[in-house]
Amino acid sequence: MPVVINDLERAQNQGEAEFLNLLAQRNDTADDSLYNEVESQLQGDGTGSGGKDFAGIQSYIVTSVTSGSYGGLSRASYSSIRNSSIDAPTLFTGLTDSSNVESRLRYSKNTVLRQGGPELCLAGQGIFNSACDAMSAKQRFTQNKDMLEANFENIVIEGMTMVNANGKVFSGLARIASDRCYGIRLDNVAFRMYKNYNFQPVQQRVSVNQLVDVAITVGIGQFTSNGTGLCFVMWDS
Repeated sequence: MPVVINDLERAQNQGEAEFLNLLAQRNDTADDSLYNEVESQLQGDGTGSGGKDFAGIQSYIVTSVTSGSYGGLSRASYSSIRNSSIDAPTLFTGLTDSSNVESRLRYSKNTVLRQGGPELCLAGQGIFNSACDAMSAKQRFTQNKDMLEANFENIVIEGMTMVNANGKVFSGLARIASDRCYGIRLDNVAFRMYKNYNFQPVQQRVSVNQLVDVAITVGIGQFTSNGTGLCFVMWDS
């Protein structure tokens, strides 16, 4: 994520007339853009940017569990690495709504239950709304305090902390589809970054033939998983 400032802009934004530190403001904007990009990638399938995107949850938790590979292993050959894929309308008949979302999430969780189940449910807007409506009817429900303090609106449903993976997207970048949700066992996923490249600015660079300074924030690492057989995706066709 590069931030560029030239000497003309420095000259126009200096002295007593300086209102804002222009470079600092651009770095703040770059941070916001980087957050948007990383969020989109972690929800994606890792194929973007010529395959240089982080391998998001859709790389590991897939709807077609007998195709493709995981960690170099063929899903068709090794059933133990397949996540659970629940085509809700086909299995249960009809789309997911507030009247049936709890039962469907319970079923999905129980397909991968092993000494506890998925702790996190990353949901598209439609599934999240249905779950909230189901909880509202009870007039009493549980939320994850730590997630709330991190500004993630959530509900605890079937023992899983469910968060909305969509909402207003100013960046226009892709998010999880409205009609699906992912049950994720947190012990089996990690976001691993190389030392000194954990979204940190590298040494500021100066052009040799232009009056331009460039500050680059770099992140090198990978989103990894060592057990997607304990995760699920539930989706409405």
